[in-house]
Amino acid sequence: MLSRSLRSGLVLALVMTPFAACNGLTDEAPTVEGGGLPCEVERIVRDACWGCHGTTPLYGAPMSLLAASDFHRKSVTKPAERVYERVLARTHDANARMPPPPKKPLGASDLAVLDGWIAGGARASSAACPAPLTEAGTKDREAPPITNLPPGCPNLTLKAAAPYVMPETVPDQYVCYGVDLALPKKRHVTAFTPKIDNAVITHHAIVYLSPYAESGTPHVCGGGGAVGQRMIYGWAPGGGPFELPKEAGLPLEGTVHLVVQMHYSNLKKLADQSDQSSIELCTTDELRPNDADVIAFGSTTFQLPPRASHRVDCTLDIPANVPELTVFRSMPHMHTLGRSIGSVRERAGVPTPIDEVTAFNFGAQAWNDVSASLKGGDKVHTYCAWTNAGDTPVFFGEKTSDEMCYHFVMAYPRITAPGWSWDAPVSLADCK
Repeated sequence: MLSRSLRSGLVLALVMTPFAACNGLTDEAPTVEGGGLPCEVERIVRDACWGCHGTTPLYGAPMSLLAASDFHRKSVTKPAERVYERVLARTHDANARMPPPPKKPLGASDLAVLDGWIAGGARASSAACPAPLTEAGTKDREAPPITNLPPGCPNLTLKAAAPYVMPETVPDQYVCYGVDLALPKKRHVTAFTPKIDNAVITHHAIVYLSPYAESGTPHVCGGGGAVGQRMIYGWAPGGGPFELPKEAGLPLEGTVHLVVQMHYSNLKKLADQSDQSSIELCTTDELRPNDADVIAFGSTTFQLPPRASHRVDCTLDIPANVPELTVFRSMPHMHTLGRSIGSVRERAGVPTPIDEVTAFNFGAQAWNDVSASLKGGDKVHTYCAWTNAGDTPVFFGEKTSDEMCYHFVMAYPRITAPGWSWDAPVSLADCK
């Protein structure tokens, strides 16, 4: 298995590192006269890139993008190309764009400036720019505090029993740890705040409610989330805390199993990298008016044929005994073959979009702020679309190499009808 402000996403770094000179490009960046960036290019890169690609690369980014010479280095993903060529490709790639969510894509005017600079050879400039060339993007590195929290908050920390040591030879790793609670009294979760320990390798973090316990010692796990787990919070660079609306809280009661999934990126093969990031929760026994819940629309019965694109369309008739729901968060979720996903409410024959991601990116999933209502008698139409370039069919499953079609939404009040569960909309839907 993430306010487009989070967004369980997630930054996909432009990756480059020195390679042996075997294809005409030298290992080292060439000397670029002047060294600096043209002022308009510097402004764009400073605002869009330096939060990860600054003086000290963060969140798995393998390089700085501070000087023209940085753009002339060799790319690790396309060794025959320079970084500036990959920048051109990634800023125009809808499914793996730079900058990644929750940052907004570059606007047309900024793209034109960057494209023109690259087309001219990504030349350096000796101009003195208004903004000094300093450590950049600090606003992305620490989540701003949530204001007006009750006294004593945060009061629950989800933290691994020990730091996870990232192997120097592993470029990309998903790691999970569990936290079990035994609560004598029902509580509401009202806010989440990330505490990132090692920003150099931490790519994103996700919190799941799980039907079973998981070890508190950090261990390698799948990137897709296990079947039965529900994502309730996600952090990615540029994202921050999340506070539920005052009308609702996520209920925790009795024995509770929470799982934190961390995604680490060490493309530079740095040694001695460890992390013990945590997620802080604000909980209260002064319950809010409504229990919030996470439910999913979509399908688990699809089959993606090899070497083909595929789409599934599902329609759910919401049972008459379901009360009116206020939907305030949305997280469309697929795996690496996903291309687009969305849901529409139909009421009295009138369609109203709930949320849609037309250029899905597995590495940058996010919770989105939405405003919608659902009630008995409505229809919810959900679609998922994939492209399977492989030679074998792909089915639903929890492994990253499997696929999913879940459109998670967070809503209140919690549905208590007999037989209802978080995935009831999936099992009740008619999919074609």
